Formats: sequence, C-alpha cells, structure tokens
Amino acid sequence: MKFFIDHKEYGLGLINNRRCLQKGLLVTSLLIGTLWASAQHTDSIPQTDTTVVMVKPQRVSLYFKEKPKNNLTESLVVVKGDDLKKTPLSSIANALAGRVAGLNVTQNNGEPGNYGTSFTLRDRVPLVLVDGVPRDMNSILTEHVESITVLKDAIATAPLGARGAPGVILVTTRKQNDQPGFNVDFTANYGIAQPLKIREQVSAAQYAELYNEALANDSRPLKYSQADIDAYTNKTNPYLYPENDWKKQLVENSAPFSRYVLNAAGSSSMVNYFLSADYMTQDGLLKQGSSSYSTNADYQRFGLRGNVAVAITPRTTLSLNLYGAIQRRTVPGESPSFGFGNNTNRLTISSPSLNNIFNGIINVPRNAYPLLNPNGSLGGNQFYQGNLWGQSTLSGYSQTNMSDGMADLKLRRDLSDVLKGWWVQGTASYTSQIIHTLVRTKSFAAYEMNVSAAGDTSYRQFGTIGEQSNNRVLNIRNGNFFFDLATGISRNWGKHALDASLQYQYSSSTLGGQLPFRVSSGIATLTYAYDNRYIVDLVTSYSGHNWYRKGDRFDFYPAAGFSWNVHNEAFFGRNNLLSSLKLKASYGLTGFLFSNYYSYMYTYSNYANAYYFGATPGGVQGVTENQIPYARTTEKTLKLNLGVDWGMFRDRASFSVQYYRDRAYDLMQVRGYNTALLGAPYPDENLGKTIYTGVEATAGWQDKAGSVSYFINGNIAFQKNKILFNDQPVQPYPWMGSQGNSINQVYGYIADGFVTGAGQGPVVEGYRSVPGDLKYKDLNGDGVINFYDRTAIAPDRPQLFFGINAGVSYKGFDLNVLVSGVSNRTVNLTGTGEWEFQNSGLASVYPHHLGRWTPETAATATYPRLTVGTNVNNHVNSTFWLRSANFLRLKTVELGYNFSGRLMAKAGIKGLRAFVSGFNLLTISGGEDRFDPETLSYGYPIQRIINGGVSIKL
Repeated sequence: MKFFIDHKEYGLGLINNRRCLQKGLLVTSLLIGTLWASAQHTDSIPQTDTTVVMVKPQRVSLYFKEKPKNNLTESLVVVKGDDLKKTPLSSIANALAGRVAGLNVTQNNGEPGNYGTSFTLRDRVPLVLVDGVPRDMNSILTEHVESITVLKDAIATAPLGARGAPGVILVTTRKQNDQPGFNVDFTANYGIAQPLKIREQVSAAQYAELYNEALANDSRPLKYSQADIDAYTNKTNPYLYPENDWKKQLVENSAPFSRYVLNAAGSSSMVNYFLSADYMTQDGLLKQGSSSYSTNADYQRFGLRGNVAVAITPRTTLSLNLYGAIQRRTVPGESPSFGFGNNTNRLTISSPSLNNIFNGIINVPRNAYPLLNPNGSLGGNQFYQGNLWGQSTLSGYSQTNMSDGMADLKLRRDLSDVLKGWWVQGTASYTSQIIHTLVRTKSFAAYEMNVSAAGDTSYRQFGTIGEQSNNRVLNIRNGNFFFDLATGISRNWGKHALDASLQYQYSSSTLGGQLPFRVSSGIATLTYAYDNRYIVDLVTSYSGHNWYRKGDRFDFYPAAGFSWNVHNEAFFGRNNLLSSLKLKASYGLTGFLFSNYYSYMYTYSNYANAYYFGATPGGVQGVTENQIPYARTTEKTLKLNLGVDWGMFRDRASFSVQYYRDRAYDLMQVRGYNTALLGAPYPDENLGKTIYTGVEATAGWQDKAGSVSYFINGNIAFQKNKILFNDQPVQPYPWMGSQGNSINQVYGYIADGFVTGAGQGPVVEGYRSVPGDLKYKDLNGDGVINFYDRTAIAPDRPQLFFGINAGVSYKGFDLNVLVSGVSNRTVNLTGTGEWEFQNSGLASVYPHHLGRWTPETAATATYPRLTVGTNVNNHVNSTFWLRSANFLRLKTVELGYNFSGRLMAKAGIKGLRAFVSGFNLLTISGGEDRFDPETLSYGYPIQRIINGGVSIKL
C-alpha cells in the first residue's frame, strides 16, 4: 500500500504505548505511519489527510467532480484496489480491516456469500457510495476496485447533506489502463476454508455428573445413576448412552473455494475501457448425506462489468458503466429472510435454518439422542425432536437467486472555449436488485429407541415425514434512480487558485412494496488557495427527503476548512530531520436521515378478534391506532477536525495525527417522561444529544537497502462517545443515570464474590440464597439488591483499533503482512451458550462450567454453583459476566513471485505472477480462548483461508 501526503509516498508504522491484550500480551510502541518517502518535494503540494493514493494525479475525484489535489483539505484516506486483492475473499468490506485509522471492520459470520460484515467509522455506520451512487458494495469484487476513499470530516461529508454525518465510504471502480495501450489479465485462485472457532461442550459423562450436581443444588431428585455415568464413560452402548461430537459429525474440517477473473483494459486518445468477467464458487462447511442435491451452505456468483469512456469531441466525454451479477446461495431447510437499509443501501440476509443447526451444535447436549439409531433412523425424543443430521441433510433446501444490475451514464463537457476553466457534467444512474427464493423443504421424523426388560426393541416416532414442497417466492424487488447535474470552474492566476462548483443530486429508491424514498440536495463548494501555502474550503448543501412532513424536510449543511502548508513558507528551511509540515482544521454541520416511514401521519392496523357481537358472540377484527404521529426532522452533527502532518528524514518517515469531535443533536429517541396510561406506543422525537471524540494517528517508514525494498505502515485510533442528553427522568441515585455514560454502556449489578452461608447476601430481592450463589454490592445500603443497585458496569473508556501493514521485496519476490486488532473492548456474555442448562434444562454445559463453586472449590471457584434452568439471582447482568474481547489477528499474508525473462517477452506475456496467501491465520486473544473474540462463536464460524493462485497479463 502507498500513502501520498503532499505529493510524497509514505509507509505506515505504529505509534502508541498502551496495554492492548491481557495474558501478558503488550502492544507497545505501535509506530503507526504513513509510507513511502520516495517522491521529491515540490511547490505543488497536495493537501491530504492521511490520504492513501497509489498514483500521482494532479486532481482527485470526489463524488461527481474533480478537485485539485494540492487544494485538498478533506480528512480522507484512499486505499488502492491492488492492496485489497491480497485478501483471498470476494468481500471488499473484509479486505478493509486494519487499513484505515478510525474504520472498524467486523466479520460477524463466515457463511459463504453472506459474511455479515459490518463497519463503523469514528463509531458510526457510514454511507456507502459506489462510483458516487448509493449502493451496496458487498457484491463488488476486489479485482474491480480502483480505490476506496474513506471520507471523515465535515468538509468531506457536508456535500452529502442529510446523509453525511456518519462519514462516507466511496468505492471507485476500475475505468482503464494506467498507461496507453491494451492488455488482458487473468487470475485464478483456489483455496480451502477452515472453521476458525466453534464452541466446545463437555463430554456426555461430565454432562450427566454436572446435571446431577445442579439438581442436587436445587434440592431436586437426581436424573442419572452411577451406572448411567459409567456407560457414558465406557461407551458400551452408543445408542442408549450416546456420546455425540456434534462438530465432528456435522461439520467438515475444510471446504474448497475458487475464483476466476478475466479482465481487459485499454486506453487511447479516443476510448478508455475496462471489461471484466468473473466466476466464484465456495462450498459450505456442513457434511452431506446421500441426497442427489446439495443441502450445504454453498455460494456461486457470476459477474460482468464494463466501464467505457469515449471522447466524442476533444472537449466532450461520454462514460458508460454497466454491471450485472447473478448470485446463488443455498441453505438447508427454510428460506432466509432479507432486510434493506434506507440510509445504508445495504442488504442484510438472515438464515434461520442455518443458525439453528450451528446453535444446536453448541447447545444440544452430547447425550441428548443418538445421531442415528441401529436401524438407520434419526434419533430423537420428546425433548429433542429436531435431529441435527435431519435438519442439515433431510429438510430439503432453499436456493436464493440474487440478480444485481446497474447502469451509469455520464456526459462531461469542457467549456473552456466559452470561459476558461468552466465545465459541466450530468450523470444518470439506475440500480436494480431482484431476489427470489426457490423453497424445496420437507419434514422428517425422529425416533426414540426403547429396549424392554426382555430385550425387545421398539421405536417411538416424533414428527412426520412429509413430501418435498416446491415453492418460488419473490422476496425483494428494489430499484434506485439517481441523477446528478454539476457545473464548476477551476482557475489559476499567479499565486491564486480557485475551484468552485454548483451541483444538484436526486435519488429515488423503491424498496419492495414501500412508497419511493426520495433524497435531493443542492450543493455549492468553493476552494481558494494562495501560493500553495494557505487553502480555504467552503461547502454547503441544502438537503432532505420526502418521508418527513413538508416544512421539516430540508436543512442547510454548511462547512468550512483551512489548511496551512508550513513547509512552503520562506522561514521553513529544508533539512533531513523535518522535511514537511502541514496544519489543518475543519468545522461544519452534517445530517443523518432517521427515515421513519411517513411517521408524521396517523396509521391504523387490524387487531385480531377484538370485538364480539350477537346472541352467540362471534369475534370480529378491530382497528387499533399505531404509534402516535410526530413531525420529525433530520438528526444533525457538528463536526470538528484538527490535524497535523509532518515528514522526517527526507520523508522516509512520515506522521499524521488527527483529533475529532462530533457533537450530535436532534437524535431520535422515545421521550423519557411518559406514562403507560396513554395506551399507545410513544413516538421517536428529536431529543437526544451525544458527543463522539477520538484521536487517530498514522506513521511509517519506507526505504531500500541494495536489492531489498521494505516498508512498515499502520494506523491507530482511540474512540469514545458520551450521552449528553436523553431525557431520562431524575434518578433516585446518581449511579443509576445514563447521561454522561457511553451509548453502548452495559448496566447491571457489581458482583462481590460468592455467598458462603445459606440465606446470606446481599442477593437479589426476594431470593433465598445458598452457598455458591453470587452476591452483589448494595450501592444504596438498604439491605436488598434491586433496581436501585444497578449501575454502569462495562468499563467506560476509549476503544482502541489498530492495524499494521508491512512488506518486503527482493528481486522477483515480495511478502506482505497485515495485522489488525482491537483493545479496550469488553463484552457481556450471558444467556444460552454461556449459562449452564438453559432452555429449561435442555441446553448443554461447557468447559468453563467445570470451574463452578462447590464446597471443595470454594476458594478457587471461577463460576457460581450450578443450577438447572434460569437462576433469578445468578443469571442477571453483572460484572461477573464481563469478559475481555481484545484481540490481535494476523489478517492477511501474501507471498508472491513475479516471473521475468526473454521467453515471456517473446511469448507476448507482459507479466506472470504466482502467489500464496492466507486470511485469519492466527488470533491472539486478550480474553478466553473458548470463543472467537470477533464473533463470540455463536453461529456459522468465520474461517481461516489458505489460498494459492496465478495471474497472467498479456
């Protein structure tokens, strides 16, 4: 990766001296930095804020206009598409992890084609634009990306007006060759994916022993005899006394994936183009039965892209971008469900049947039933009727087909023949998404085997065997029309430079059966630079949407920025120690659309059989009032950004530090002072106030020693938020209030050890304690534990995100390594999968329960006494259930070799590269090793990927 600041390339290192992980792991001296000090210093200095740009154009594209690079004051980061290709996945969101200061990327599951990747920018969810248009970026391959620009501050996001507050991720797709000419390149990848972490259970014998112990603690009769426990231990009868390793029985150790991409690109004086075709397939991790069709979580995609720009006249350019992709996902059993965000334009997919299987692998005890009975039928009983093998292989399948298409048409005219520096352009775009599911499900029966005293075997059936259904469902039909018209002027005279523009944008989204969601904005920008030393930026937009009431739909969003290139001052001498210095600041107002669906209007719903009439009363449906109407306005954020960039040792070392403060107000929330006597839900109102603050830093070093070139780069960010106002009623005690705490604060009791004597405490009000129960701090001293003793329990401290990228090349070899991590992160682990014998005693127990309290382990116990089902005292939110979720992950490693020689040149081969790479290769956790700190290992596991491939350019 190359970072360009002030026309010089930089590497990224790390700076920070802070404890990152527990168990002796220290992340110290994280020198974070910005790379490549290879470009010479000139008077035409681009004003970028930790801007990662791989080439040296004099102008940078932002939305639908270009801006002189030496006049940039925006806080932005640009990541080159070539760096994203080092991640062996189709998801460009996952490839961003660890690369941008302030951008936190989390992969929530590993389901093929549905990685559930989420990201926050400075603690908020950013808007995604693809080639300037709001779109979902998850269907775009890394091979199609020219660059990704992350926009952070008010100057960069104010043009988005009512949608700019959370920041913006701008994806720019490939358009043409970097150099005139024509080439074709083909890349083939093949790899295997291995599950990273699936939670373990205790053995069947341990389960029986612990279950008896829990029953005894509850003063209930024991369930298992010693003979039963011995049978589980000796495995003498696997049908009556099963010992199931669900993970081994249902999940493969690995699954293959492959990807093939064919690109063609050309550039001439008249035509520039980029054409691409891709095919990808990834198998799921579930083992398969004897069915003639797959019931695995498989994924396939086929895509075509064509980006063409034609010079109609020397001053007129017509550009056309076309893209289409067909994606096919299969899951066992029932159809998945879908959601689509109005503000994020992001599709979310939930697969309940797949989640049920992996939840069962975690939660169904090993001795619940035999996977298969002696006669080959599915095992089960009245408590466990959904045999996991049946769910995985005999419940049919659902096949979801997603068709994505888009077309962008842009016409640009240089009007310098009329007025020097004047230009005008218009863009029209349409995006379509159609999702339909083929549902071929069926039911199965499970059987409980019984052996009589005489040795006769019989089976009791649960459930029915049904015929396979064949249904086709149109789940979603979405469309988005986008229009942009812009004009501007760019002039330079003497020491002065001026760049001004006017722009109008309009988008209309139709999501399923909803009425269109229309957003429109008028945008004005002005940039003035004097002598490449002082740059002033002014931006304003008038923006809003149609789901609010007239009169409340539109607002102005102004912003201003200033930067000072100190190194261009006469008093700034050139020296090896400090070679460049730049100061910058920006401040402005941005918005966020909390798009409740026509929430200012009265709406009503049918309400069951609520009324009864006649001599023989019969129920009829009634009508009920929905949420009370409220005239909302856009949420707003005042964004302040301060930054300093400096280079050292002739810019071989470079550093950048930013401070930001985002003060959000008019946030939507339910009023705190209300009463249930109203009889209807209260509406969200523009009441809340929150502040987001943080520091981001980058630094780095790049150099060359003989034939060896190397760099180290990285980034680090401290983030914190605080509730300033949420209309919470006055609390009886100060520790009960939420104002002043962080938004995602966890509330509960403060655990204070274990009870040592019956009836002792303090424990939850109304509970009769026994030894081994948790006791809590009585904050108000009234002798009981209740609502008045709940307080903020998760550490209220900044979160820390960091990434380290390093590389070395020697002759034809190159090695790149990317590490990402999180520190100061605490999670609250409660419920099924954490507590013992949940689901009314039908769920399992886990190795961490072996540390439970007993009279013998009272001094060393790490868990309360065991109980069957939910314990009203022990199983409540408290500090006892907080765990560190810090981690350091070796995210990506790639080793490659570029072949060269006369034979290649004679064969017309411009480049040949072989490579191997890995993803999620190593994780060092600051908490417990029993779960993955990123996903907590509840569902489909994220995966370690080993990949190899070859790329050839002709």
